[in-house]
Amino acid sequence: MKRSHCLRVWALLAGLAAVSAARAQEPTPSQLQAEIEQLQARVQVLQSQQQAHQQDTAAAIDAILRDADRRSRLLADESPTMAGHDRGRFWMGSADGAFLLRPGVLLQFRGVAAWSEDGKGGGRDSTESGFEAARARLELDGTAFTPELTYFMEFSADDGQDVQLHRAWVRYQFTDNWSLRVGQFKDPVHHEELTSSSRQLAVERSLVNEVLGGGLSGRVQGMSLIHGGHADSSALSAEMAVHDGLESRNTPWPDEAGPGGAVQHWGIGGRAEYRALGHWRNYTDFTARGTEKDLLVLGMGGDYTEADDAAYVLGTADVQWENAGGLGVYGALLLTWTDPDAGEDLLNWGVVVQGGYMLWPTWEVFGRYGLILLDDAVAVGDATEDTFHEFTVGVNRYLGTNGSAGHRAKITIDLTWLPQGSPSRQDAIDVPAGVGGAQVILRGQFQLAL
Repeated sequence: MKRSHCLRVWALLAGLAAVSAARAQEPTPSQLQAEIEQLQARVQVLQSQQQAHQQDTAAAIDAILRDADRRSRLLADESPTMAGHDRGRFWMGSADGAFLLRPGVLLQFRGVAAWSEDGKGGGRDSTESGFEAARARLELDGTAFTPELTYFMEFSADDGQDVQLHRAWVRYQFTDNWSLRVGQFKDPVHHEELTSSSRQLAVERSLVNEVLGGGLSGRVQGMSLIHGGHADSSALSAEMAVHDGLESRNTPWPDEAGPGGAVQHWGIGGRAEYRALGHWRNYTDFTARGTEKDLLVLGMGGDYTEADDAAYVLGTADVQWENAGGLGVYGALLLTWTDPDAGEDLLNWGVVVQGGYMLWPTWEVFGRYGLILLDDAVAVGDATEDTFHEFTVGVNRYLGTNGSAGHRAKITIDLTWLPQGSPSRQDAIDVPAGVGGAQVILRGQFQLAL
């Protein structure tokens, strides 16, 4: 009994001791209050951080919305850009027509064979043949800022030459019938020269044009006043230009030597055309392909260029007629007059007549005759010659369904006979050097114009 009672007493004492120890480890009220204050401070810090983050996010969202609104207003103010393909050409521009860009490519690849009587001298004939990329050109045209402001640029790498600027001009249409053009352009005189090389009947222009016409005037730098501009609303089209002289392309403003070697000072050239029948669009080539209404246009032009020791005058009168049956005819009279300070005046004449007939929508035959009459004969072997004839016949094959490609893709083959040769070498139209006798030239060409 006593032992059992003692054990109970010791157990009670041990329990009291444990309770006392546990109470000793519990935090005091002051400690609990401090911990609560620390927790409240941490919560306030977290809340302030969250509010700052929310403000930054709201500011970023607001900035994005303002930027999107600004960009949408800019897009609404500007015309959308458009692009497409029309009449064989690609284009891109603004919907309002203020800006337009139309790139173009012209490739003419040909093979040539030429036979020249006594070409080697001593009674020995010569034959030459080969291939060439006669024309490889890039064109850019369109409008800028307003449909009334048009531009045109052409770069060429013909016959393997270095790339050069061929034409570059800007024209402003200030009334319905009047416009002003500045830059580098073809002297507005000869219709055959003004008609694109991609829209000729034969592989090349006539010998008459090269010797007495556009081969002399070429491209000039200056400004011109244009009336009509081949718009169907006007039957009269005219242009008058003031320029730096014949063939003054790619020259600086100081006076430069012209075709005759004389330093040129200035020149003035012009042309007028009257459309009696038809549409101007059919006047852009010499074929009656696609002509639905008879065409009749009368034209004349001239140029005067003054140099240090000479004055040059070029003149022409021409007529072009086409009918809806596929027949087209063109004829021109050309003259050149040179007035040197020393020596006699020289007056040279020329005539060219050509015609084409559409056999079928894809096939066309053509012929051409040219005559050159020189005031001063040139040497032909031991003799001299002042009269030169040119005869050309050929055929055009227009590609596409029923010839739908037109001038954009065609094959041309022609044969030229020069009974007296040529007054001079004409590389531009594949006429070899020398006038020692007759020459025969066979040409075949594939043309791609985009």
